[in-house]
Amino acid sequence: MKAAKKEFQLEIAALHEKRQEAFMAEDYRTAGRFGWKIDRKVVEWNEKFPKGPRYLDLHWMTGKGALRYVVETTKGRGEWFLETGRGNHSIDNIPVIKKSLVEWYGRFENCSIREHQWNKGILVLTIF
Repeated sequence: MKAAKKEFQLEIAALHEKRQEAFMAEDYRTAGRFGWKIDRKVVEWNEKFPKGPRYLDLHWMTGKGALRYVVETTKGRGEWFLETGRGNHSIDNIPVIKKSLVEWYGRFENCSIREHQWNKGILVLTIF
C-alpha cells in the first residue's frame, strides 16, 4: 500500500500544480475541471483504502469538494471523523477545509462539530 499511496500523492500533487497554473492563467473553467478530478480521485482513494468506519480523509481535496463530499456522505445520525489536516499545505497555513466544515455545520441545531481532543487535524461531526 505504501507504493500505491506514494503514487497517489504524486498524481494528486501534479493535478494541484496544473490547477494552480490554470488559475494563474485565469482559465477558471480548466482550473475547475482539475479541482473536480482531484476531488474524485480522493473520494476513490477513501473508498478503496478506508481508514475506518465513518472516517473520511479529506487531505488534498479542494474546499468545495470536501464540503460536498462530507454533506453527501454523512447522511443520518452518528459520529463521523473528518481528517482535514491543520492547513500546513494551504495558502497562509489557513485550514480551508476545516474552516468551511465548521462554518457549514455550525449553523445546524441537529449536529455538533469540534476538533478531536488529541488531534487538531481531525474534526468530529456528530449528527443527532
